[in-house]
Amino acid sequence: METQEFLYLNYFSIGAFIATAFNIAGVVFLVLIPRKSRPTIHLLLVYLFIMLQNMGYLFASSVYHPAAAYHRWITVFAVIPGIIYMTRFFFYFPHPERTRLAGIACAAQWTISIAVDAVFFWKTTDLPRIYHFDGQYWDFDADRLSYLIGIVIMANIAMVLAAGIWRIMTSTGKNRLYVVLILASMMVILVAPAIANVLSREGTIDREYFQVTWNLVTVLGFFLMLTVYVNVTPDRSSIMAKIAGISMVTFLLFFQGFVYIVWRYGEQLIDGVKMEQLRRAVGERGYFPAEMRYLYRYDPGTGEGTVLKSGAPHPWDPARIQSHLVLADLHDRLGRLDGEGARAALHSFAKIAPPYLQAYAALLSAHAGTIETTTPARHLEKLCARIAYHGKKLAMIPEAGFRERADAYLETMQGPEKIFANVVRRRLHSLPQDAGSLRAEAIAYFVPLPDVHTRMYRSGPDDNHYLSYVYIDRFAGMVYEGGFSYAEYRAQIHVPAVRLIALLGGIILLMVTVFPFFFLRAIVRPLRLLLDGVKKVNEGRLEAQVPVLVEDEIGYLSRSFNNMVASVSEAQRDAMRMRYYFQNVIDSMPSILLSVDTDGRITRWNREAERFSGFAGALSAGRMFGEAFPFLEAQAARVRNAIWLKTAQSPERIRTEEEGTPRYFDVMIFPLMADDIEGAVIRLDDITARVKLEEMIVQSEKMLSLGGLAAGMAHEINNPLGGILMGAENVIRRFSPALPANTDAAAGLGLDLGLVNAYLEKRDILTLLAGIREMGARASRIVANMLAFSREGEPVMTSVGVEQLARKAIEIAAHDFDINRKYDFKHIGIIWEVEPALPPLQCVATEIEQVLLNLLKNAAHAMGEKAYGEDAPQIKIRLGREGGFHRIEIEDNGPGMTENVRKRIFEPFYTTKKTGHGTGLGLSVSYFIITNNHKGIMTVESLPGRGAKFVIVLPSGVGGPGGS
Repeated sequence: METQEFLYLNYFSIGAFIATAFNIAGVVFLVLIPRKSRPTIHLLLVYLFIMLQNMGYLFASSVYHPAAAYHRWITVFAVIPGIIYMTRFFFYFPHPERTRLAGIACAAQWTISIAVDAVFFWKTTDLPRIYHFDGQYWDFDADRLSYLIGIVIMANIAMVLAAGIWRIMTSTGKNRLYVVLILASMMVILVAPAIANVLSREGTIDREYFQVTWNLVTVLGFFLMLTVYVNVTPDRSSIMAKIAGISMVTFLLFFQGFVYIVWRYGEQLIDGVKMEQLRRAVGERGYFPAEMRYLYRYDPGTGEGTVLKSGAPHPWDPARIQSHLVLADLHDRLGRLDGEGARAALHSFAKIAPPYLQAYAALLSAHAGTIETTTPARHLEKLCARIAYHGKKLAMIPEAGFRERADAYLETMQGPEKIFANVVRRRLHSLPQDAGSLRAEAIAYFVPLPDVHTRMYRSGPDDNHYLSYVYIDRFAGMVYEGGFSYAEYRAQIHVPAVRLIALLGGIILLMVTVFPFFFLRAIVRPLRLLLDGVKKVNEGRLEAQVPVLVEDEIGYLSRSFNNMVASVSEAQRDAMRMRYYFQNVIDSMPSILLSVDTDGRITRWNREAERFSGFAGALSAGRMFGEAFPFLEAQAARVRNAIWLKTAQSPERIRTEEEGTPRYFDVMIFPLMADDIEGAVIRLDDITARVKLEEMIVQSEKMLSLGGLAAGMAHEINNPLGGILMGAENVIRRFSPALPANTDAAAGLGLDLGLVNAYLEKRDILTLLAGIREMGARASRIVANMLAFSREGEPVMTSVGVEQLARKAIEIAAHDFDINRKYDFKHIGIIWEVEPALPPLQCVATEIEQVLLNLLKNAAHAMGEKAYGEDAPQIKIRLGREGGFHRIEIEDNGPGMTENVRKRIFEPFYTTKKTGHGTGLGLSVSYFIITNNHKGIMTVESLPGRGAKFVIVLPSGVGGPGGS
């Protein structure tokens, strides 16, 4: 080559740089998305491979060296995988479907892609490289292979289209619209460049238009696809990135158009300068610009060509240059002639046409009569455009087997071009098979029409390239062609290209770095503060407030957000207050309340339910109600009926036990009435006290009846008992010799009263009579005590001896025994420990007597439950003083009680006796008498197996009800 410099930027470098920069921005944007979904990953891979393809184009357009042809290795490798992941994208968007098929299709496509890459790399290793002036890039001379790769690409594009249509058919609602938009974007990206690529390689359009189309589609199409996707994907993206992306795309599109206009204007300036240099080289002696490589003159009058000036190297093929100039002179003369003059010029051209224009001469001579009279030059342009197209098609045929393939192609040319094709075919058949390059010889006939003042390109030996211009000196009748160094032209346009790319890079850097700072206070910071506020609210922190930095739409949104959060916070506080209120109402209820779902699992309960079950609130959630309340397990059917039949269920009274103590509940099961919740509410009311009260009432009525009967019997017994005592006393008195009446009566009967008494003593009759009198007196005292205990009256405080009260209680209790003979005071030892000189106690005697009697009977009953070995049951009664108080202790050696029983021993209706053996009120009444009526203290001390000791402490002189 003519130059040792390889890096020359141009307009196509700028376009490829724009496309590459946009793809890099897209890759960075997708990479920074956290927790990417599968569609996002596939879209990222699409951008990545297309970015590689654009880098290949950037390399090709920027490096002026045959080695740049290897950019095709990059583009061929990258283009098919990019399309593969477009196909795979539709298997996961809008949601995964047929993913197994996606994997199979992807594997098959990758296999084909790798095979195509391998074949292309292998085939192009030794292929010659050619330079495309229209696209300003090096390429392999592999048009046939490129055509086959194009077929593979189109097949992959068809798969993208098929996958997209399938997802359109299977999607519904808005998802279908999203798929349509993304598929349309992909088709814009794929189809438009594919068509432009085929047309450029067919020769229909210049390669320049393909490059422009690809650059525009890359920016616009990929942006549309990404815009649609990021607005529908659940993946989180930054709004600042979207704003920057829209701004960048707008700028890149504008910059692409700006560069195109500026570059076209610069190219026109270069062409004007070159033409001016050519005119000066023709008209001024000694003027030969340094960048000019040759100056050739053609004389239409003589048909001869002359090299006027020549540098080295030069494209030295005078015959081909002369053919161009002859055709240029013809085109210029046709532009200045009418129809007849044009026909004459064509006939004249046929006579002087050089060898490579013989095909043109035959074509134009045969159709000279049909040439348009008004625009003969335009007619020639149309013919030459068709001929140039066929020339590009021939150039695509490889050297091997060229004669046969070219002959077959020329046979297909129809119409006016048929005459042209026959001349070329005859020339090919006249040459031997080994006559150099047959393809170059054939293509030489397809001379493109050179236009005066229009740039042309020529190739010389050693891959040297030239810019050539045609100048016609109409005064001298000469046609000139001047050639300039293409490498120096590339060096010349490299400078503005570098500046434009530097400007573009600087602006992109400015947008990426400074742009966010510019919008920091206006958009970014307010939005971040708003998002932080939303995040705090989502975490339940309703005290969050967003500061309003600017009074714009975001400021209005922030202020509205603050008002909304304040309203929500107030509403939540009201709801919480109502919730706590209702929860407190429920928790304050003595009833057990719990709600269950359709499976019978507990969803909520109140404090009483939690206390009774023993499970903490957190442990209750999800438990079966039968697990927390085993005695309700039998009510499962009623719970189901309440839920499904929507009717309340009220089973019979339920009995259970808590630590051996029977408890009774009324149960009500009713359906849970809510909009979208099904379940039931179970209410349990503890009626143990009521049941005990009912039992107590029954027992009291029974005892009342028995008490009345006993009182009546006592009165009835008292009368005959008095007669018995009186009779016994009289009998004893009648035997007494101390009474004169007795001795007189005995003497009157002839009896010795002394002997009679001796007989009575001998037979223990007097002892028996004394016993009758003693037992009768004892029975009389018992009846008197019973009558005194049962006698109603107002409680009156009196001074009573504590020991007297205790002994009287013992005397009453001594005649009590269990009907089942479980205990009997006759078998219980009473041990007295009485402090000497104990003063009297101010109290209601009958109430204290009742308390002592209850304690004695409970002790006797408890000891009846214990099996004694060597020891015997006994009760210790201790009476003493503590300061100004009397202290009474009643201690037994019975079985004792547990700590739980000891704590509850004074509760109403609490009893450790079996059902029917007590009401559970004796000790609670006794506790009330001591603490309330007498302002004293009553405690109990006990350990299991160690007996129990009840301690009563009473004020010695403090009055109670009715006393002083």
